[in-house]
Amino acid sequence: MRTKAEWRLFSNSLELDKYTHFFLVGIGGTGMCPLAKMLHQSGYHVRGSNNEKNTNTTMLSNMGIDVTIGHHNTRLLNHEAVIITDAIELESNPEFQHCTNNGNRMFRRVQILNYLLKNKKIIAVTGTHGKTTTTSMLAYALTASGYHPSFNIGTYVPQLEGNAKIDRGEYAIVEACEAYDSMHDLDPHMVILTNLEPDHLDYHQSYEALQLSITNFINRIPANGCLIYCEDDPGSKKIGEKFKGNKIGYNSKTLMTIYPDIQKLTVPGKHNELNAGGVLTAIKHIGSAIQPAANALENYQGSRRRMEIHLDGEIIVMDDYAHHPTEIKATITALKDRYPTRRLVYVFQPQLYSRTREMKEEFGKELSAADVVIITDIYPSRENPTPGVGAVQILPYLDTPHFYIPSRHLLPRFLNSMAKPNDLIIGSGVGNIGEMGPILADEITRNRKTKVGVLYGGDSTEREISILSGIKVQEALIKKGYDAFLFDVTEAMLTTGDLSKLTGPNRPDLLFLALHGTHAEDGAIQGLCELLHIPYTHSGITASAITMNKHLTTNIAAANGILTPKHYFVSDVENINHNLNYPIMVKANSQGSTIGITKAENNHELEKGIKEALLHDTEILLEEFIEGIEISVPVLNGKAMPSIEIVPTSGAFDYNSKYTPGASEEISPARIPKHLQDKVENIAEKAHHLFNCQGLTRSDFILKGEDFYFLEINTIPGMTETSLTNKSAHAMGITYEDLCDMMAKDALLRFAEKEKSQINHVIN
Repeated sequence: MRTKAEWRLFSNSLELDKYTHFFLVGIGGTGMCPLAKMLHQSGYHVRGSNNEKNTNTTMLSNMGIDVTIGHHNTRLLNHEAVIITDAIELESNPEFQHCTNNGNRMFRRVQILNYLLKNKKIIAVTGTHGKTTTTSMLAYALTASGYHPSFNIGTYVPQLEGNAKIDRGEYAIVEACEAYDSMHDLDPHMVILTNLEPDHLDYHQSYEALQLSITNFINRIPANGCLIYCEDDPGSKKIGEKFKGNKIGYNSKTLMTIYPDIQKLTVPGKHNELNAGGVLTAIKHIGSAIQPAANALENYQGSRRRMEIHLDGEIIVMDDYAHHPTEIKATITALKDRYPTRRLVYVFQPQLYSRTREMKEEFGKELSAADVVIITDIYPSRENPTPGVGAVQILPYLDTPHFYIPSRHLLPRFLNSMAKPNDLIIGSGVGNIGEMGPILADEITRNRKTKVGVLYGGDSTEREISILSGIKVQEALIKKGYDAFLFDVTEAMLTTGDLSKLTGPNRPDLLFLALHGTHAEDGAIQGLCELLHIPYTHSGITASAITMNKHLTTNIAAANGILTPKHYFVSDVENINHNLNYPIMVKANSQGSTIGITKAENNHELEKGIKEALLHDTEILLEEFIEGIEISVPVLNGKAMPSIEIVPTSGAFDYNSKYTPGASEEISPARIPKHLQDKVENIAEKAHHLFNCQGLTRSDFILKGEDFYFLEINTIPGMTETSLTNKSAHAMGITYEDLCDMMAKDALLRFAEKEKSQINHVIN
């Protein structure tokens, strides 16, 4: 925020005559970009810097203007005058420090604008609301009337093919912002005062100070100039009536009074009819013919981010700049009038912590006129976060179904999921909410194959197996018609850090987890998927984290009536006190089912086994060895698949037996009586539901007599060609490709139903 004390840091406008080279700090801003264009059109040498790349910086670069992304104190040349936007904090800005140390002259944006237009009759449009629309309406109407006006507008106007222009006519139309008294740098011939309400009080401190600032500005109007003010607005009317110079008031009837033959405006809303009335009042005072101007206003299609339409069809998607309660009221009223049968979904991004704190109740009141409201986080603009202030504070004042979506990046996919035919969805606010409209329109209309990112590789001891699983899954999904690609998250995060394939409008619709071991089955990768807000296969974070911990899993299972071997938990080889009889199974507590596992027949082997397991984990599970038949039962979507009997040729189902083709015999269904098959499948289903697992799991057991001892549950079973799950699926007549397809569809359906349920809970 620019402070009043900082005014003294800027040079006098009289010094501008000696400069032909200008450097604009914040050149991509809504006010600075049109100024850069006007300087360039006037033949000056123009360069600049901006904090980030945007459409404005791209456009300026295409014009041949040198634009640097990022602020650096080494970029400035001694013969350049420096123009610094009011949005820049001076003390932290490198260019400002350079100017202070090297004597470069600094100027405010409007000082330069006034200098460029010194030979023009400036028509300045000011007020709390409607400045951009009124300015662009006037510029378009005068252009259509053959006046060749110059103009400087805060946004792109398609019918003017830009936002700024130096032309040969005698008039220049300028949007004059009242925020930081920057309008005082202008020498207006005419002023249009649209309205006035308390706003920008972070600078003006009080409404009375703001009124005084506007009064001082209009007092700059020369004797042969004129004030055009809105009589319908109390703030504007109060100032207009006190003005001693030439003045003309306008109101809601002015448009039809000046030109009764005018038809309905293209842009909706009574507020736009009022704006058009002010424009015709100014044109009539100039002495121009009314008909061509009125025809232009009738066909005026608006400016960027002023009820701008991005999608016009079964669902309408719009974007608007409204950021004040009065503006929101006008926008909603206009849309309800123009589209009375549509459900109005209003997405609002508050601007400024101070405005949100002061106007949260007013925001709630006006937003409640919409059918559904979505609030997203505050666009801070020039302010730092304020303790105790957040967009969520608007919610208690909303008297209509509403949602809070903390990140604007989530808005397009959320809105797409809740959109219905005949909806009108509008994004509103000053800040980067403007990015939402085009992305949402693309989200709604895109027609493509289901895109699946297969996450594989990882950084566990089962990395190689994960790679094999991923390759097989991708091949299967492609055969089933998916647009599937492989993505090694670990490789990406530990090298380039580039996760762009998983973000943005081209992100996958689903992430298929083909990872095993740590950071895969323990909830870590699921957490990343949740942060990316992309549906994924298999279980969620909590279920994965719990079941990866063998000690915790067996304790929970035993407490819920599932038979488990006796077990003991250790973290080193010192003071091992246990009541287990040999042989003892030694297991790394949070690793895959065959990693860090040994069988100890005596104390020496036990100590050796613990040391081996400690290479893979810091916590070790000692478990009594149960002599019996190894049985594994996959569970898909809550239902058990046929059991599998495992007969390793080596006598032990270790890493080699599990993953080497032919190293073990897997028989499905298991060669056990039917009542035992039913029993173990019921236990597997119970374990699946007990741990709140989803998608595909596989539980491992030892059958001894009539008893099944539960060993563990795997939340991401292997998907290689030797996978146990494949054997079970084959026994059901399900091909590998069909299994992958079923898992993908289940995950997509689960997440869609969850999202739909949350939305219906609010809407219905």
